Amino acid sequence: MAKPDMLLWLSDARGIYIPRDFATSFADRAKNVSGVSDECWAILEAGPDHEQYWDAWQEVEQNAIITDDNGVKFRIHQDGDCWLVPESMEWSDEEGTFVHPKEDEEDEQAKAEAYTCATCGHQGHGGWNCTQCGGHDLVR
Repeated sequence: MAKPDMLLWLSDARGIYIPRDFATSFADRAKNVSGVSDECWAILEAGPDHEQYWDAWQEVEQNAIITDDNGVKFRIHQDGDCWLVPESMEWSDEEGTFVHPKEDEEDEQAKAEAYTCATCGHQGHGGWNCTQCGGHDLVR
């Protein structure tokens, strides 16, 4: 399965209205967003004239977890544009953006050696024979 990418959710062209537009951007907010209080949603929907607008947005940025229809969980990152960043990604100073962590060589080697035995269905790693039934018909 492919690793999920960052999603550009709202362009910085929306300016001070990004938090308000974020609050109204979900067809089913109760289903797709957790970690945000009803009070924060109401403040954001009220717009930038509300005295707690920016505090509510900061709380949403820090606590919201957005879950897509495939079960992928995202966090919010705003650098002008508002991005949804998969929880599996981490910030890289070297790249200047979020990246998926590099797997170490041992993990890559283990994945390369992973097999499913066509005879018994056992899943294992390494070798030329299935460790369950001794079969030689291994699908890598």
